[in-house]
Amino acid sequence: MKKKINQSNLGGNSEQTPAKAVKVNKRLLAILVPVISVIVILAIVLPVVLLGNPGNAYFTVPESKLPTEEKFALTKYNYDELDDVQVTLRADILNVTKRGLPRYETTLLGDDFSLVYDTDKKEMSAQFGTVSPSANLKTAQIHFSQYPSPSNEISAAKFADEAAAAEVSPAAYFTYYKYMLMTQGQNLAHEAMRRSKASYRELDPETGEPKTERGDESLSGWLKKHPSADAQYGAVLGENNAVEKEITLDPLYRGQHAAGLYLPAGEVVTVKVEGLKQGEKISVFVGLQNSLAWRGQISKAAEQVIADETGGIDLVHFDDAGSDMFFKKADIVTATGNFYEYGNDAFLQSQWRRQHWRAPWVTAEFMFEQNGEYEIGTPFGGIMHINPRNCYSPVKTTFTGAVETPHYILGVTTPEYFDEYLRDAPGVVGAIDTENGQLIGPTGEAGTKKYMRAIKTDEADKLAMLWHSFFSVNESFTGGTYNSPNRV
Repeated sequence: MKKKINQSNLGGNSEQTPAKAVKVNKRLLAILVPVISVIVILAIVLPVVLLGNPGNAYFTVPESKLPTEEKFALTKYNYDELDDVQVTLRADILNVTKRGLPRYETTLLGDDFSLVYDTDKKEMSAQFGTVSPSANLKTAQIHFSQYPSPSNEISAAKFADEAAAAEVSPAAYFTYYKYMLMTQGQNLAHEAMRRSKASYRELDPETGEPKTERGDESLSGWLKKHPSADAQYGAVLGENNAVEKEITLDPLYRGQHAAGLYLPAGEVVTVKVEGLKQGEKISVFVGLQNSLAWRGQISKAAEQVIADETGGIDLVHFDDAGSDMFFKKADIVTATGNFYEYGNDAFLQSQWRRQHWRAPWVTAEFMFEQNGEYEIGTPFGGIMHINPRNCYSPVKTTFTGAVETPHYILGVTTPEYFDEYLRDAPGVVGAIDTENGQLIGPTGEAGTKKYMRAIKTDEADKLAMLWHSFFSVNESFTGGTYNSPNRV
């Protein structure tokens, strides 16, 4: 008679034969051994990971820097304490001292453009008109008949006649056309920057007013409005709506300071700079909405063309000393008639090959290296920012002739002030500005209700705080600081 064995401790039936019990043991062991192994491994590894291993920092879990409760962008601001002089969280002081000033009267830039190389003088220049070739002049000319904009995409098919006249394919001519647009914009910007320095007037130390005359090559009288400027972001509407605005910089913030101003295309604005110490300089950017500001390299074969045609890049004199080396070289290759052989692909990066609806170069940077009054302006215009450069003094800048643009400063601009002065301001690119970043974008023409102009009065602060939150969380992940120039 076989004895009954109790197998309840094995989790089986209450009655089983020894043979069956052995089979159960094997099955259970096959399941339990891997489970026990995982438990043992976790028992060894988890204390190392969670508690840290002083011998190997790799295994140390850093303390979380993310908030455990809603902390970002929830600071309450007391708008009742604000006055006419606005102090930002960066401690910039911005004060509009005059409104209703007359706007600068503009004329339109022509559609003809030439790159010119003088073989006798070894001079290279850009001419905003038609220059015919001669015995000593090599020129690349173009008549701009189509301008890219968000409402007008240009394509090779639109230039079939011009391509046939040049005896090249429409695709090749289209690349040439786009390069000439790009170098025209770049040369216009750099010429404006050069003439801004020529317009400098020294200040009288007693009165603070300019005491010298402008140079012969100042910006006034030369600057013109580009034919496609209004098609980019909309026209700056109105008359007699320019302002005078004083801005005193908080030099501790090293990012670019939004001025809350827009420089209309082709118009001249004066900037008076006071408080720079010896060796310090600041600059003003116009057009941070630039869609392309790219420098590349030309091919070795194209470099050889320059050597053959000019004797070497170092021997060539340039009208525009501020132009960078890429454009100097590419312009020489183009002016000497070698674009289709050496520049058809090399002179345009992939972005601008694909991009057929935006002006390729609209930005300029105006440098102020001494106290005085300057003129600034560009054919495309743009939103204005002040870059402190190497300046740590509380420099005061006074802008006269620019227009206000929608600009909401978190903690400073009240919704009521935005409604009265900024919602329908003439500028067509605006900014939501927080202490750690800016959201920059189109506003549409004054009178429209889209983009920043469509912000509801009771939600303006919420939107600004939302972006402040985005920038704050970004800095938590990237290790950024208050001075990070966060711009979107």
